[in-house]
Amino acid sequence: MPLSLTARAAAGRFAVVTAAVAVGYYYSLATLIRGLALDTPLAYLGLVPFIALALIVVRGLAPRSEPEIHDRHVDYIVGTPLLLLALAVVLILPIHESTFFWLWRLDLLSLPFFVAGAVCIVFGLRALWRLRFPVAFLFLAWPLPFSTVLTGVLDGFTTMTTRSLTLITQLVPIAQPAAGYDGSVFAVNHDGQSFVVAVASACSGVNGVVGFLLIGLAFGFLVHGSLIPKSIWLVGGMLLVWVLNVARILLVFAVGRQWGEAVAIDWIHPVVGLVFFNLGVLAMLLAMPLFRLDIGARTTSASRPKRPTPIAQARPRLAVVRAGVACMLVVLAGVTGMVANARMEQYQLVAQDLGAPRLTDLSVANASISGWSLAKTDTFSWAQQYFGPQSNWMRYQYDWQQGAPGASTFQSSEPVIMDVISTNDLYTFSTYGLEACYQFHDYRVMDTRTIDLAGGVTGHAVTYYNPAIDSDWIAVYWEWPVVGTSGYRYERVILNLLRPVGEHLAAPPLSASMSSAPQFVVNDWLLGSSKGALSTDLTDARNFLVGFAQQVVTSAASQTGQA
Repeated sequence: MPLSLTARAAAGRFAVVTAAVAVGYYYSLATLIRGLALDTPLAYLGLVPFIALALIVVRGLAPRSEPEIHDRHVDYIVGTPLLLLALAVVLILPIHESTFFWLWRLDLLSLPFFVAGAVCIVFGLRALWRLRFPVAFLFLAWPLPFSTVLTGVLDGFTTMTTRSLTLITQLVPIAQPAAGYDGSVFAVNHDGQSFVVAVASACSGVNGVVGFLLIGLAFGFLVHGSLIPKSIWLVGGMLLVWVLNVARILLVFAVGRQWGEAVAIDWIHPVVGLVFFNLGVLAMLLAMPLFRLDIGARTTSASRPKRPTPIAQARPRLAVVRAGVACMLVVLAGVTGMVANARMEQYQLVAQDLGAPRLTDLSVANASISGWSLAKTDTFSWAQQYFGPQSNWMRYQYDWQQGAPGASTFQSSEPVIMDVISTNDLYTFSTYGLEACYQFHDYRVMDTRTIDLAGGVTGHAVTYYNPAIDSDWIAVYWEWPVVGTSGYRYERVILNLLRPVGEHLAAPPLSASMSSAPQFVVNDWLLGSSKGALSTDLTDARNFLVGFAQQVVTSAASQTGQA
């Protein structure tokens, strides 16, 4: 049966909005989809956009009766700010927040606002209200809340799984806890030879629990029933998925004991987890009637109208009759978002797909520059009163090796001093800002500007005069997250260079990024950065230190695999 004109128009608008979202957030969505192949508690977040899209289709096709009262002015008043807010997040915040933008995955936080704005101006505010749950469901693609919660419960969850395995293997001796470990490593004996299987946090079942939580919330929107049975069903499903994960690990033990490590780890382990998870979801769907839940639409004699109303007799039509201008605005917003989204691939140098840092707390300390020596020169313990008891302040010094002038394009007779302040309290960096510290010590700041370093790292260049020693200095600093032995830590890295006076200084010219230049101009304007007229030698020294900082960032990133 051919589609009506109204259905074709609705399908065309739906295609425009979907394409604009896919284009505007293509890299952000790609990182979520790549995460589906990872063995991580956040792997199933890649399902969120697909589930939300399915919910939008189901909800959009649901029959409805409502009065034909509509106001396009309200649609634009509500929808346009939502689109602008989403674009402001992906255009301005990557510069302002530097690598923390990707650590917190603020691009995914902006996604629901973009979708809400697009739906509102293309289909109308009433359509957005009908789709409020599917649009809000997109917030579940944001990794930060999950990672924050899982950080506190993951160790306990893993302990619960390993203790359950220990208890079961005492009754069924298919494996035993390996000696010399913390209880999360099990030894499996096959034909007199033993191999070990480690039950890491990602294998503890939290992956499946998070996955069922996402799927269960979606079904909770579709099924009919009260809140309490839905909640019991959701909790019961998460418990069942965890039990099936324990059974999966026991199956790996049993297969390894019978047929060896290769069959258990290379064949069974990669497949059986997905199979058991799907079985758990299917079992909970079939068990819905036990919880007085059903998916089909309910019609009762009390709710069925005795005679057709004028609204029910009315021919179905779109509330928004003409949406050509609205579709053009959404396409323009999608293309603008695509330009910003394309730059986010650079974060791969220092961060992983779901935001976790690649750098460790040893990376920058080993950031060697060709032709330069690097040595630790001092430690400042008094910094703990400002940056917390778990903080430290290390000072390093780069010295150019004049005996090998061809080994580096960066040459300076003055050393580059590098201070690295590390803390587990990011708030202290806001409390004790570097430029505020300079002003407190009566340094005269002559020029400040935001600079683009490698890997999405946004730095700050400060040129200042120190009256205590009557000298000009250039500082380049940035802040970024790193992985320490006890979790995430945060570093402020400061490079200082004394103004060379009649001394040797050489560096290649800086390469300006035309795609990011407007964003840096806007960021400097918002921060009120003061750009002064510097002398030629100070400008050269600043450009030297900016280029040198880019080398340090790149070198630190190359140390992540060695740390």
